[in-house]
Amino acid sequence: SRSASYHARFARQYWPLDPDNDSRMPRSAAVLDAAETADVETEPAAPASTSRDLTELLELCHECLSEAGYRRVQREDIQRCVGVASQWGVPLTVDFDLFEQLHVYARGDVVGTKLRRRLRRLYQPEQVSVPIYQRMFVLFQLTDDDDTQEELLASAVHLRMFKNIPKQDVDMLLPCTRVRITKIDHVKILIPSLGGILLSLRKIAQFMLIFAALTLYSTAVLVGLVLATIGYVVKSVLGYFQTKNRYLLNLTRNLYFQKLDTNAGAAYRVIQQAHRQTANETILAYYAIAISDEPISTRRLRRRCERIMREAIGVEVDFRIDEALERLSDMNRVCQTDDQKWHTHHR
Repeated sequence: SRSASYHARFARQYWPLDPDNDSRMPRSAAVLDAAETADVETEPAAPASTSRDLTELLELCHECLSEAGYRRVQREDIQRCVGVASQWGVPLTVDFDLFEQLHVYARGDVVGTKLRRRLRRLYQPEQVSVPIYQRMFVLFQLTDDDDTQEELLASAVHLRMFKNIPKQDVDMLLPCTRVRITKIDHVKILIPSLGGILLSLRKIAQFMLIFAALTLYSTAVLVGLVLATIGYVVKSVLGYFQTKNRYLLNLTRNLYFQKLDTNAGAAYRVIQQAHRQTANETILAYYAIAISDEPISTRRLRRRCERIMREAIGVEVDFRIDEALERLSDMNRVCQTDDQKWHTHHR
């Protein structure tokens, strides 16, 4: 079957690019492999990813994702999300120059519901509608080994799969991002510190005048003033890092519940989705043809399938009728009349 073919092809093509691969090819086998491919003598070396391996893998992933109903999210759409976050996301900055390859796919462009709490409702949970992607798939390869404590190898291709991601938070799914402190957060950090510094300066100045009038140790007071100023500067810096850590905690919490799988596991999950998607489309198209009283055109058949889906699960879909009819024709289940209309063979 096609699903088994996808499994076999992916297992073969992803092996040298899998960051979780813990197996090793014997050096003699690696040399023989390279010599057969390039028809030249090579030095013994560990298996490494080649541009051909990467190209074949990208083509296979695109084919599987297309069959599973995913659509490519363009780079421009991702860039519009950078620095902007929904109430459930985190504002981030992304350096796209770090990526040798970056491909983001989405499926299920719907309006979902999420819980939020607001002060005017006394922080009681309320459900709100938000545009989301029900499933997202991210494939990336770095230009160089990442040094952001994520230990991502540039020689590997990394795969990630997520669920129920708000459209504004797509950039959360990318690695090597940095938290962006908003202007409001800067104000929250600086104003209390400045207010504290000014209040302290006033009190210290009053104390210094009184102390200087009574003693000759004004130098000690000056030192105290400097130390107090340094203390408030340190407090502001710590406030910045606390705000940053709070954002990182929110990011981790969100992705913990929304991450479905990684690397080979994500790909095998997509292969299963592709199998279910094509099977469901084929069955639905055959059903729509079978219940028709007369041969039906491709356009009417597509609209009928979309109506059936809308009435059954309440979701608007763009039904891929051409692919479904092609599979039914290959299985010899349907055929066309002279005027390009479809009917089942038993009619």
